[in-house]
Amino acid sequence: MEILLILTMVFLSVFFLVLGLTPSKEVDIKAMYEGDPDAEVRTGVVLLLTPFSKKLEKINSALKHPSIHKYREYLRKRLMMSGNKFKLSPNEFMGFQEILFIVLMLFSLLFMFKMPEGSFFQKLLFVLIVILAVFLISFILPLMFLNDAIKERHKKISRELPHTLDLLTISVEAGLDFIMAIDRVIEKGAPGPLRQEFTIMMKQMRLGKRRREALQEMADRNGHPDLKTIVAAMIQADQMGASLGPILRIQSDLLRQKRMLRAEKIAQEAPVKMLMPLIGCIFPAVFLVLLVPIILKLIHTF
Repeated sequence: MEILLILTMVFLSVFFLVLGLTPSKEVDIKAMYEGDPDAEVRTGVVLLLTPFSKKLEKINSALKHPSIHKYREYLRKRLMMSGNKFKLSPNEFMGFQEILFIVLMLFSLLFMFKMPEGSFFQKLLFVLIVILAVFLISFILPLMFLNDAIKERHKKISRELPHTLDLLTISVEAGLDFIMAIDRVIEKGAPGPLRQEFTIMMKQMRLGKRRREALQEMADRNGHPDLKTIVAAMIQADQMGASLGPILRIQSDLLRQKRMLRAEKIAQEAPVKMLMPLIGCIFPAVFLVLLVPIILKLIHTF
């Protein structure tokens, strides 16, 4: 059994090493990231498994079931909200989930060889439980990483938004039109997700899309609540023909008030969050330091 385990591990290592080192004509990393200087290239495990995921992408694209189509649309929206730094399509993301399922199943087979004794029904139930657990892990784990990427990107947008909005407000109040003000934000702004969003919006507008449509797509693409509010105010001002300067100034003030309220809320939650570390870690150590000398004295006294 130990020899079988070693051979399986060696096979998996050699298989993925050869797969990662084999060149694939279907994957053009340079073309994938051309024109996007802020994009993060594929590295590590993602780059290693890209040839395999591209093959699974073709298979997944042929699936036409309505539930799979809904899941594919859900993944498309979540990938856009996360920034999609690895340039994954929904079908390729499903391919990575399938790769994880296959790998976990191969490892779970090693444990099935040491299946506990019992009836055929008990063994069948054990196998079904293992398969279900592997399926859930391979399905949920990539989604958890995707949700973490969305939260991290929203945090970056929240940090960049006040300064970007101030720069946009100053540019508009200085006499620049909306297009030139956005160009100034892209030129002077720090690299980050917000500058990426404005860059995409400007490309869409230069290709002929109307301002309100490009703004609305930007808000829908990232799903950040504060940015949605600002975009809604800008679209309303565009429809009514109002000046953008006062609207942006009001939104900037409201955004800073929200940040202040959020900071106060976090500060008020800090004492509650500190209770568990105090009770579980600090208090026992303090009691140990205070009571051990007293207990030792009592022991020596009696």
